[in-house]
Amino acid sequence: MTTRITTIVTASTAAIFVLSSWFSLKRSRKKKDFSIGEDFVGIRLYYFPRSPCARRIWLLLKLRNIKFQGIVVDLMKGEQRNATYLQLNPLGEVPVLVHRKVQGGPLIIIYESAAIAAYIENEFGGGLWDFDLEQFIQFELAIAEIVWPLSRAQVDGVIWRFRESRAAFFRKYRQNTYHHAKVRAIYEAKHCSFQDRRHRMRRCAQALKMLDMACGHNTFFSITNTKKITYAHLSLYSRLIKIPQNGLFLKKNAFPQLTTYLESCIPLFNNWGKAIWNSHGRPTFLAREIGFLFAYLLSWDLLVRIGNWRAGVDFKRVTQDDSFQGALHQVEVMPLQAIPRSYCLLSKP
Repeated sequence: MTTRITTIVTASTAAIFVLSSWFSLKRSRKKKDFSIGEDFVGIRLYYFPRSPCARRIWLLLKLRNIKFQGIVVDLMKGEQRNATYLQLNPLGEVPVLVHRKVQGGPLIIIYESAAIAAYIENEFGGGLWDFDLEQFIQFELAIAEIVWPLSRAQVDGVIWRFRESRAAFFRKYRQNTYHHAKVRAIYEAKHCSFQDRRHRMRRCAQALKMLDMACGHNTFFSITNTKKITYAHLSLYSRLIKIPQNGLFLKKNAFPQLTTYLESCIPLFNNWGKAIWNSHGRPTFLAREIGFLFAYLLSWDLLVRIGNWRAGVDFKRVTQDDSFQGALHQVEVMPLQAIPRSYCLLSKP
């Protein structure tokens, strides 16, 4: 009976999305214009809400009470490949900060989040860099290398398959050969195998456990002190807050320092990211991309099933299980030292 109900719900939801995809395709034919007018004065941030690099700049501007205009560049729709956006950032990435101080003055365009943060520090001050930079870089690079393929497969691919049919999706991305090859692998669930994703998730859990232990011994960059916000806080928060969407639950008994830190930061950042933090069961943070009703009613499992049906693939999300406790125990029995990047990086399964 339960299986039959699930099948009916899946088919009904898929039918709704067949119609919505048609309307979405018609709307998407009108491309955005990201060009900047001659009369523009002020600060403009081009960002994508789910990008950790863009989030840290968005939060920084908000925390400093710096007035700015936010322009969303939808990476899921390939808007970063728009010709007018590539004039701002030839790399086709977010974020980009644009600043013109006075009418007729020079237009300042900066990309790469660290460079933007340094510019904001220089213009407005604030002690952003008062932390252990070397250890922070080791952690940031290690976690980024592990997590980004997970996000592409566990989140982006699931959303693409759920939201658009195969024909509609590839019609959008056929123009750029390089980008088309990349997104095709993600859409067809070939970007990262199940075993590779499982291995990455275990390594991510181990790296986070090392960070949690380091925080408890005050050997990292004092992230437990949220009275003085640094670039490390902004970066760490933006990176950690999205871990649950990839299927890894940061439970308090396993990660006491990190969960305490995140729970203290959520109200500090005006509850920004709370929906992402609570996304291990349902994709509540995707209300803007797939609709409020679907984001709050559908589980990740149902989202995957509908997408698999639409795209004709057999994808299975990796989720945390009991074997992860053994991976964490390997870290707990090691002598606590600074977080070595070589340990966090992937080795072959």
